[in-house]
Amino acid sequence: VKRGGGRRGRWLALFLAAGVAGWAGWRDNSSSDPSRRPDDAGPPGPQAASAAAPRTALWGKPAVGPAGHADEAPDAPVAAAVASEPGETMEICGHGRISTREFERSVPIVMAGARPPAWAVALEQRSQVVINQLATRLSAGTALQQTAARVLKADPEGAALLAFQSGDAAAYRLAFMACGAGHRPDSPQCQRLTLQGWADRDPADARPWLELMAAATRRRDEPAASLALEQVLQRDKRSPTAILVPVVAGVVTATDDPAGLGLAMVEVIGREAALPDGVYGTGGFCSAERVGDAVRRAQCARLVRWQFKHADTSMDASLAVSLADRLGLPSDARPYTREQLGRGSTRLLEASLDVLGNDCGSLARTGDWVVKAAQSTELSRVLEAAAR
Repeated sequence: VKRGGGRRGRWLALFLAAGVAGWAGWRDNSSSDPSRRPDDAGPPGPQAASAAAPRTALWGKPAVGPAGHADEAPDAPVAAAVASEPGETMEICGHGRISTREFERSVPIVMAGARPPAWAVALEQRSQVVINQLATRLSAGTALQQTAARVLKADPEGAALLAFQSGDAAAYRLAFMACGAGHRPDSPQCQRLTLQGWADRDPADARPWLELMAAATRRRDEPAASLALEQVLQRDKRSPTAILVPVVAGVVTATDDPAGLGLAMVEVIGREAALPDGVYGTGGFCSAERVGDAVRRAQCARLVRWQFKHADTSMDASLAVSLADRLGLPSDARPYTREQLGRGSTRLLEASLDVLGNDCGSLARTGDWVVKAAQSTELSRVLEAAAR
């Protein structure tokens, strides 16, 4: 990070590390769930940097990596991004100024899950106060909002019970994801939730069928995978990728602690990112090996056109571009290019440098930024930024 943008870049690096993977420790059972990892997804897309961030809870709770081991220190890009010069100081909202070197020394400690410094504890407590307030507001709302309240309270069993009884498809999906895509053998309520149950609650939604297709592909059940694909292609609706952040943003009202709201919304982003999404496992159906078959190649050509139409995140779009490359799809069949996605993602990241930070003003702006961003899809923001 060059001088001038260095301070913002350092704070952004920590927020990405915390926000992208925050709360994964609560859901460590699903960290090894193959539905969370793209199957043969092709080259990394614009979100690769975020995906590579250390998977740790907001302020110090260790996450479990793919092999089941707690991450011990921040990745090199984060460590490089927080390099400082002697004499620099920074403001920690509600704590005061500390030397940037002290902050840097704290980062590996926080990321490793060791005892966090006082400033990190203070921020976590401040965030939790607002999280509890948001959960209380959600508890008085719709079935989906009540389910989200249970998710914020780290109560997947309660979320599963509410969702199962409600019959609401979005609530069912959120609870299913909070349960680790149903992979909680110690949770009887979570075990009641299934992909087929989700599909039955919203017959028009293609998303559960995409996940059924990915699951069938992983267990090498080719007939079931092909059947699920046909169900996908018959539907012109796919529920939005983002579910938790928009629900929580919908109950945000004026607050006497705007900085605390910013902290809370960063954590909600992390909780959203920690939810498993089997849709990203659909690339396995169209792996390089499988598209050598003429029938499968034709199926995948139909699928990629459907994906282009329904993508709502840059990850969705990047996977569609990778599949189009694999199939040799002509440029006139692609509504956007890899270069557009990369350029738009970079510009959004640069714009966020003036928003994210640990001082009170930056935290207050962060809350507003997240709430406004929840009103549109990430892909639409990326493509708009690329066009500018």
